Amino acid sequence: NLTVDQILVVTFTKAATEELKGRIRDKLLETRRAFTSGSSGDAAVSELVSMINRPETALERIQDALRDFDSTAIFTIHGFCHRILRDHAFETGDRFDTELMTDPTSMLTSVADDFWRQRFYTAIPELIQYALKKIKKPEFFHALLQKARHPGIWAIPNPDEPEICHLAAFRDQLSQVRQIWPDARGEIQEILKDPCLSSVVYGGFKKEKKTPGTTVREARISALVKQMDRFVEEGRPDLPLWKGFERFTADKVESCVKKGHAPISHPFFLKCKALKEHAEGLVAELDAYLVYLKSECLKFGGKELLKRKKRQNVQFFDDLLLMVQQALVKKQGHLLAARIRQRYRAALVDEFQDTDLVQYEIFTRIFSKKDHPLFMIGDPKQAIYSFRGADVFSYLKASAH
Repeated sequence: NLTVDQILVVTFTKAATEELKGRIRDKLLETRRAFTSGSSGDAAVSELVSMINRPETALERIQDALRDFDSTAIFTIHGFCHRILRDHAFETGDRFDTELMTDPTSMLTSVADDFWRQRFYTAIPELIQYALKKIKKPEFFHALLQKARHPGIWAIPNPDEPEICHLAAFRDQLSQVRQIWPDARGEIQEILKDPCLSSVVYGGFKKEKKTPGTTVREARISALVKQMDRFVEEGRPDLPLWKGFERFTADKVESCVKKGHAPISHPFFLKCKALKEHAEGLVAELDAYLVYLKSECLKFGGKELLKRKKRQNVQFFDDLLLMVQQALVKKQGHLLAARIRQRYRAALVDEFQDTDLVQYEIFTRIFSKKDHPLFMIGDPKQAIYSFRGADVFSYLKASAH
């Protein structure tokens, strides 16, 4: 026997609230017709009619609901939290004049750009080059902040700043390879043409169709030599090292000597082997450093966004949820929950599979009372869709509850 404004209905998009209003009103009209005629084509409505002992009272309640339908409490989750903050500003600590920023893109972009400038403008060239290959632009950090701004999310791992230990040795070996190559170039080219080396790796001795007058081995070695020419001439080599570099390393050359033939060696191959090892070590360290930078970006973003929102006196939509949740878990949070329950006697949360722990805690702290029922409506199969904001662990917790 509740009035329509005492029944809180919550869903997750503005469009869904309008659709729900239409569906609920249609259902009330159908139920009114059923109580008047005594039957309905809707199985659920027919069952309801058969259960009611005093149809005239039920009809009266439906008439009241239709008459007062404009006062229905049907909100998005953000709309509901916004109303709580507005109506209970003293209990929640919300400021009266805060502006709601519906699109945080510009602020997130600005924070990501600042982080990029601070971290990369003075970074070692190898890290800059590697980062540009792996994450390309500041937009990567913008997307990271965009994902992490949802309530209740934290990132793992949370590493300390890793050391770049292989850098000096990598640069030293690179310098030696560059010094040796011009004088060793012709000799290395002849060594790699030796028939004792694997035809699978270095090419066979059939005629090369694309280049008349040469063999497959000659064409492949010529291409490798040209790649090494470019490598030693460029200012900063790309990391990881180019595909094919390993064919100049001592261990690769040795492993490709056919059985029964004498081993092949050259100082240049040893230098290339050492360079490859230090390059691989450096790449592993740079990978770890990028993970560290992602973690640092989230920390920087959290602090910067807080400062900028405070300075501009704005809030994001997700801040509404966090402020309500924080107000409810405080020492006097039970008083706020009691005041909300005075207004809303029951709650129905639609699309509950798209919930997260923050939203779940808000509703259960307010409505976990026997005389204030909470209905959680949703499709459990869709609780795995994190791209829509769903959190399967929140669903499992709610289901167990």
